[in-house]
Amino acid sequence: MPASVIKTLDDIINKNDRYDVNKITYYTMIEDAQLIIRDSDLFDTYARFIVNYVRTYTVSDYQRAYYRCKPHLLSYDVYGTPELVWLVIRLNDMECPSKFRLKRTVNLIPADILPQVFDAVVTRSTDKLQENWNTYLPLITFDPEETTT
Repeated sequence: MPASVIKTLDDIINKNDRYDVNKITYYTMIEDAQLIIRDSDLFDTYARFIVNYVRTYTVSDYQRAYYRCKPHLLSYDVYGTPELVWLVIRLNDMECPSKFRLKRTVNLIPADILPQVFDAVVTRSTDKLQENWNTYLPLITFDPEETTT
C-alpha cells in the first residue's frame, strides 16, 4: 500500500456515486442448504492490479472514534453504499467489522476512480465472471411478499 498521505478523509467522503458490486462478484451454491452465496470477488483474484489505485488519507480523532467498529459507515460515506465494506476492511488489513480500528491514516480507493478500477478488473475476467453468473444467478429467486411487510 502507498505510504504517502495525499489528502484527508474529509476530502473523499459524502460522494453521491453508487456502485454495483454484483459486477465483480462470484457466487457459489451450498448444496445441502440449496443456498447461493457470495463466494469471492475479482479483487481477490486481481489484487496486484488494484494496489496502484490505493491512496492513503489522514484521519481525525473524531473520525477514528466515529468509524470504530463501523466500516460500513465509512463505506457509505465514501462510496455511497455500505456494500463495499469488504473493500474498506481488506484495504486496511483488518479482519472483520468488530475489529475495525482506524489509525492516523486509512487506505482507500478514491470514489472518483473506483469505476476505472472496476473496469480494469472486470475486463480481465469477463468470460469467467459471465459463466459464473449464468450458472448461479438464474437460481436466485425473489419473493415479492418478503419486501411488502
